[in-house]
Amino acid sequence: MPTSFQNSNSRRGFFLGDAILGLAILGMISATMIATWHQQHMTLASLAEQREMVRQAEGALTSLQAGVAVSQGDDRMTINFTVHDDESAPDRYVWVRVTVETKRRTVELAGIVPQANLPREARE
Repeated sequence: MPTSFQNSNSRRGFFLGDAILGLAILGMISATMIATWHQQHMTLASLAEQREMVRQAEGALTSLQAGVAVSQGDDRMTINFTVHDDESAPDRYVWVRVTVETKRRTVELAGIVPQANLPREARE
């Protein structure tokens, strides 16, 4: 009888060790999944911000090309225009670089705009 009692105790020890090891592995997997989810969330937020900045730059360039007043975006972004004198532009057109800036990044977009549609501050 003592032999079966010893076997029972040793089996309990293996069961307890296996349970603890299983919980440790489950905890590591959970921690990895949470860290991955957080990284994915941050990446998606960053890409959404960059897409919004590109949309603002495209909107500003399209407004310049159409001769419409340019919207300055929201409080988080500043939109600047730089005129480049380049011989490759057709007559009465100029190359314009639209720069949208936030605290963390900058997006630039270049395009050809009729010279008459440039804002006064960009002509000087």
